[in-house]
Amino acid sequence: MYKDFIQKTEFKADLERMKIDLTSILEMNPWDHENQISLRHTPTAENKWMDGIGSLNIQRNNPSGLTESNFSVWNEQLPSYTKYILTSLEEDYNFTAGRARLMLLPPKKGLTVHHDTETRYHFVFETNNFSYFGLSENEGDAVATCYHIPADGHFYHVDTRRVHFVYNGGKTDRIHLVVCALKNE
Repeated sequence: MYKDFIQKTEFKADLERMKIDLTSILEMNPWDHENQISLRHTPTAENKWMDGIGSLNIQRNNPSGLTESNFSVWNEQLPSYTKYILTSLEEDYNFTAGRARLMLLPPKKGLTVHHDTETRYHFVFETNNFSYFGLSENEGDAVATCYHIPADGHFYHVDTRRVHFVYNGGKTDRIHLVVCALKNE
């Protein structure tokens, strides 16, 4: 779709059923101050909905040194349709999920320029025409190309190992389900 940065997959879920499951999850665990809800957790997690939120950047937020592979358990309260879709995505695209999170980005907010250690699959619940991924073709270049992912029921594979940022310049929330993809050996 956008060179090798964002690729629309053939894998599709029923957007309305996913939204029903999202509502169910939010009834059990509303958005927190970081606007993330974890769908996978570590085996010893105390708060399973919050275990995988935030950054795994060891210097800033992760003094225990956790990696994506530590998040190996699907939350047992995950609605059945969403769990079926996510485990089917893993099987169909031959990867093991690391963290899987619901992520809300309010209007006029963004995530700073960064890169991740693995690729990710995005499923869009809510978006607007001014919500973008920004990608610099040359690392360190101040010029970026912006890409929009629609809420069309498809999963999108995003190579977040590339330097990128996210910005919601619209007037409505941007809500994505983001699944970290670990390679199967």
